[in-house]
Amino acid sequence: MLNPYDIFLKEMRLIVISSFIISLLLIWCIVKQLSIIRIQRKTMQMLRDFTYAMDEKKETDYKSLLIDFKSHLTALLMGVKYVRSGKLDNKPEMRAKYLQIVEEQALKILQGIEESEKTR
Repeated sequence: MLNPYDIFLKEMRLIVISSFIISLLLIWCIVKQLSIIRIQRKTMQMLRDFTYAMDEKKETDYKSLLIDFKSHLTALLMGVKYVRSGKLDNKPEMRAKYLQIVEEQALKILQGIEESEKTR
């Protein structure tokens, strides 16, 4: 007499083996997909960090540009006020020097504006 389990296993062997292989393949696909998701999350975090750093750098560059413009404008205004006050009317060399400083500061402001336009 034959064992019913032997008969069942002989007839179902191909189905059991193929089911086992498909199960392994499915598990491998899920693991691979989770790995890809993890890599994507790391990439997105790096992108967020980089974007934040660039935004922070833009803000810092903008603030330093404003500070630079303020210092040049302050020097320019001080020179103009001093020349306008009349204290340099009888000192032509000093007057020329102050006017040269005012012109240089105005050119620095113009160059700073041109550079900031180029970077945008």
